[in-house]
Amino acid sequence: MHRVECGGASLGAPREVSMRLLIVAALLLFSSAPSFAQWQVRAGGNSLHNGAVDASGPESAQDRWFVPMAAWFGQPVFVEGDTVVTTWLTDAPMEERGVIVALHLTTGEVAWTRILPMDFPSDWSGYACAMRDGKVYATRAGNTNSSYLYALDAATGDTVWRSEDLVDFYVTEGPAFAANGDLLVPTPGSVTRIRATDGTRVYQSPRGGGMSGGFEPVVVGDTYYIRHGAVGDRLAAHDLATGDFLYWSTSIGTAQLGLFAGQDGTIYVPTDSSLYAFTDTGSSLTEKWVSPSLASCSFSTFAIGPDGSVYSYRVESGSVVVVRLDPETGLEIAASQPILNASSIVPGHMAVDRYGTLFVSNGQSELFAFNPDLSLLWERSVPRSEGGPSLAADGTLLVSGDTGVFAFLGTVFWDGFESGDTSAWSATVP
Repeated sequence: MHRVECGGASLGAPREVSMRLLIVAALLLFSSAPSFAQWQVRAGGNSLHNGAVDASGPESAQDRWFVPMAAWFGQPVFVEGDTVVTTWLTDAPMEERGVIVALHLTTGEVAWTRILPMDFPSDWSGYACAMRDGKVYATRAGNTNSSYLYALDAATGDTVWRSEDLVDFYVTEGPAFAANGDLLVPTPGSVTRIRATDGTRVYQSPRGGGMSGGFEPVVVGDTYYIRHGAVGDRLAAHDLATGDFLYWSTSIGTAQLGLFAGQDGTIYVPTDSSLYAFTDTGSSLTEKWVSPSLASCSFSTFAIGPDGSVYSYRVESGSVVVVRLDPETGLEIAASQPILNASSIVPGHMAVDRYGTLFVSNGQSELFAFNPDLSLLWERSVPRSEGGPSLAADGTLLVSGDTGVFAFLGTVFWDGFESGDTSAWSATVP
């Protein structure tokens, strides 16, 4: 049994659940789903922040494993290969608060744990904020204080480097990645591109002010986008290679919500009451549509389905529902059953698989799986489910709550998958 002691609490070994093998009789056809196959960043899993993963998620709420990890509330879950990383946040003394935990995806066994050093008296709890290319990124920045960004070896938890610059993102924000793995990170009054190889600065580019919680950059091709302006009320485009400012939108309002983007390059900007869609023409940002059907949902994330459908939130009869919007017009296509009382301020989080199955945690106690038309597929209780849902490449769905980390079994393809021989595919399912 692997255990870690922290502030008098303990992290227990996983409880494994038996699985059975089902042979798939017909060859499954891939849809036009995006190519993302890891959960790399906090909001939306990828640098488009759109929640899309090229994997087949669970068709039912069948447990793969559960790791007891009593905490204040769930923390983001990242996954690459067989490594799952999250943060165990308890009321331990500040220098011990925020244990970064790596688990094996296949078993839930603990691979390693790590507590970041206190570099400044103002340092906050440590936490993991991203994962890519064999590195886990973590910091003690948060609650308006700046601190260093650490790159940890995903296999061991050892420090690879500490950033040259201090980072200054809110605890619900985090880095985005350039194609080569460099990080785009909010730093005091700027966005800094940090080399993935050694933590040094490539450039710093000014950013605007505004409310915390919405300053994660979105990377699309050779451009990154961020909230800009004195109060963060504009969408701005910057050259990804140089950081140079290119152009920005008219004032549209602000919110404690991050940007996200579709595979077609459309940039979506949620405000406190509306969701805007913008097209980058190469010389300007043009408003494509605006949808008024957005609930007040600070720190929530959104999703884009494989057909381009946009998944958002609105209030209906005193409750929050998920809505499916037409990507061309912004008009509502479908709405879900209620997922949350409208008076709640707990954020919703989304992930979507290659077939358009949408997974939504309401941040309180429920995890939902919806078909693309937002009819309910299944529902499961996960107390304080503010961490996740996150999808692994093998379809495992990961969610962190205040009792621990839950893994639900997705569809797993093998028998020639790696070699490209699809003639003998089979699948492990519940």
